[in-house]
Amino acid sequence: MQRVLCLIYLLSNVGTIMGESTQSFKDAVGPIARECMPEIGATEDDFQNVLHRNQLETRTAKCLLACVYKNLNAFTDEGLLVNGDELMPIMSKLYGFHDFTTIMRTQAVHNCINEVNGAHEDQCELVKHFLYCVTQHY
Repeated sequence: MQRVLCLIYLLSNVGTIMGESTQSFKDAVGPIARECMPEIGATEDDFQNVLHRNQLETRTAKCLLACVYKNLNAFTDEGLLVNGDELMPIMSKLYGFHDFTTIMRTQAVHNCINEVNGAHEDQCELVKHFLYCVTQHY
């Protein structure tokens, strides 16, 4: 019985954390993505896909998210993602993680930056592959 209660407690907290993360993302990304839409030529569907963290299928949706990252200063002058230490506050703002100081999480972000930087010259593809990497290793 005690294990069942612990499991229920754990699952309810995971749901709360995920909800906070989703809302944090929407609050941070929504206004910036709206501003980027005309520049990118993004549709409302592209915006909704980015906002709801759906898989980004279209080029304009990928570029819309890249524009958000650009507006958050996540790219160097050379068009690469900034190093992990500089990207961590941006990731925290977007994804609502308040315990981003853990070594494993930080290492996952660093590894993914190293994996995608230079492998994709196009920022739209770079952001997509970076996020895919983080979700796979995080």
